[in-house]
Amino acid sequence: MEEEITDSPIDFSGGILINELTAWMDGGTITFYCETKDNKGLEVEIVQRAQLMKKDSQRFPGSIYLNGKRVGIRSSLEEKILIGLKRAIFNEKCNETDIDKKNLKNSIDFIQSDEFIKIARIVGRIKLSDNTRL
Repeated sequence: MEEEITDSPIDFSGGILINELTAWMDGGTITFYCETKDNKGLEVEIVQRAQLMKKDSQRFPGSIYLNGKRVGIRSSLEEKILIGLKRAIFNEKCNETDIDKKNLKNSIDFIQSDEFIKIARIVGRIKLSDNTRL
């Protein structure tokens, strides 16, 4: 079973610097290569939600990953990551585009949406009886 984390010592409160953004050609996965204000490198990935069948070697569709570990749904860590992404700025060398800004906004909006919870149920991350905060 894949490890799920719900907290991290990483400080997202000061926002994060996005050094690179990669949009994968798999149906929507976005990877943010970032660093915190204290120069700790991190990778935040929002996995695609077009193909909802998870294969053993793949990450859960519609999930957030921090440094390769799946983040718990509506956990304190998810909230910290959202705060960091909302306050994020792009590195000058990143050559941010309007598409990058839109991808960032769409990722944040998706994580906060009812669709995020719906997909988590479809892929088996949440049981129907689970009272995870919506």
